[in-house]
Amino acid sequence: MKGRPTTRFHSLQARLAFATDSCRTLLTDPLLRVSEQAIRAAAAEADTEVTEFAGAADHIHFVVAYPAEHSIAQLARRFRRSAARAVRQQTGSTPAAEQVRVWSESYFASSAVPQSVAAVAEYIRLQAQDFNN
Repeated sequence: MKGRPTTRFHSLQARLAFATDSCRTLLTDPLLRVSEQAIRAAAAEADTEVTEFAGAADHIHFVVAYPAEHSIAQLARRFRRSAARAVRQQTGSTPAAEQVRVWSESYFASSAVPQSVAAVAEYIRLQAQDFNN
């Protein structure tokens, strides 16, 4: 019915990790920031929230909170597409023939129960620290 607020019965969380194609060291600090901004924007459009984010030159990982009406596969596609588009725009690689494949075809996803989210968040923060030091 129109006008009725949507009631959520489930709020799920997952950890996602994307590696660059062939594990290339592609992601500089500015490209990591661009990727994060693109993923956070895509998350907001999908009524989801990225609660943690970190990355290195060859991968990113983050925690996303999402409602049950989304599948994690749909969200992963959305996030990968948005981040890849942003990276290509930033690097100037936009013509179809010259497009650089940003992400490998596979990705990692695991559910994160409330008890494990703090541990996953700490792991992600430590990964960011290790990379930035």
